[in-house]
Amino acid sequence: MTFHEDSLTLEARFRRATLLGILSVSVVAALATLLVGIVQQWETSDLTGLAFLSSWTTGLCLWLRSRPRHTTAVAITYFALSSTSSIATLADGLLLDRDPVFGMGSYVPWLPLAYVAAFLVFTGRKALLASLGVYAATIVVCGVYVAVSSPSERAAALSPLVQILLSHATYVTLFALLGRLHREYLVAMRAASLAAQDAFRDALTELPNRRQLAVWLSQHLSEGDRVAALLLDLDHFKDVNDRHGHAAGDAVLRQTADVMSVTLSYGARLGRWGGEEFMVLLPHGDERSAMQAAEALRRALAAHAHPGIGVVTASFGIAVSRPGDTAESLFARADEALYEAKRAGRGRVGVGH
Repeated sequence: MTFHEDSLTLEARFRRATLLGILSVSVVAALATLLVGIVQQWETSDLTGLAFLSSWTTGLCLWLRSRPRHTTAVAITYFALSSTSSIATLADGLLLDRDPVFGMGSYVPWLPLAYVAAFLVFTGRKALLASLGVYAATIVVCGVYVAVSSPSERAAALSPLVQILLSHATYVTLFALLGRLHREYLVAMRAASLAAQDAFRDALTELPNRRQLAVWLSQHLSEGDRVAALLLDLDHFKDVNDRHGHAAGDAVLRQTADVMSVTLSYGARLGRWGGEEFMVLLPHGDERSAMQAAEALRRALAAHAHPGIGVVTASFGIAVSRPGDTAESLFARADEALYEAKRAGRGRVGVGH
């Protein structure tokens, strides 16, 4: 997975972890409250509501844990249930029980979760619109209560209703700002990931560059692993540029990278060393496996005709790491073997000793 691909999954992982945390806490809180209600023999309607809350939060939590890829579906379901149950609780307390203190008291602690769910399910303007929809439903319920209540009831409920509406407006604003900050954070992370990727990638061939190859080799050597290095140079590449132009030369380099990528076996690490030179690292490789890889590459390149140019062969230099080797000493032996192959007639494989 590339840096960029990994950064694109960052938001999905964040949403899943946050939703899972909220659901887990909701399950524990609902079950604990239900147990207290049973012990204290609360009213049947209250116990039924708590049992329903415990059931759907537990179901969603198990669903999300067993099916991580269903995060969006779980989040949508959670938003629908949490917002609906919150509005229903408020409507029941205000319009059916006609008890603003009880109705709003049981409703206030839970509604912010509906706003959280809105910003977990949706992004940007959609998240804001979803949360505003919940807020609008809250205003409607409060407005209906004001319309149907008596003057004394309205007087008693006016201050709590205003406080609820103002606090919920604050919730919506806060979550909208946090959502914007989160999106800006992700944009910065993706930009940083792309910059990090570009620092270790050759722009022309999209292969790892010399810096990345050096890092890989240093890691293998520091861990005491044996590694074989194949340094190859395209024969007479200067003539390609002189006769056909640098654009044609760039095309040769890209096609060479493609041919080698499909020829090498799994586990080999290919990169552009610089100019018309490429490097192959074979972790745990020996001289025999390096020779086999070099011969396979040499034959594949010799069999590939570049449009308008023809065949461009390559010469190879092989070096296998020794105890005490550094990246520089191993590269130096591979480079020496490469020039021996070129002096012997090009299109050959040399081995450094």
